[in-house]
Amino acid sequence: MTRKENARAQYLAAKDDIAALLDLIGQEMDIHAANAAKHPTNWGPHGDAIGIRTSLKNVLQFLIGGRNRWTETEAHEFIEEHLATMREDKK
Repeated sequence: MTRKENARAQYLAAKDDIAALLDLIGQEMDIHAANAAKHPTNWGPHGDAIGIRTSLKNVLQFLIGGRNRWTETEAHEFIEEHLATMREDKK
């Protein structure tokens, strides 16, 4: 296998791992939400969710910022606008 082929194979393996991790995050968030629903006055789960959201936004900012050559602020604004649109669409 050439270096170029190896790089491609390693990239695809990492991409598959990322897909599996995102799936697990979804599953864990469902469990977390069910546990949070049992204790609606506890602000701890809210803090957890905000921390997770922030971490995921950082990953997305890295991906779209680099691809579009945006500043961190531009990527952040794009994400926040997208989230706001999605929230409006759910109404």
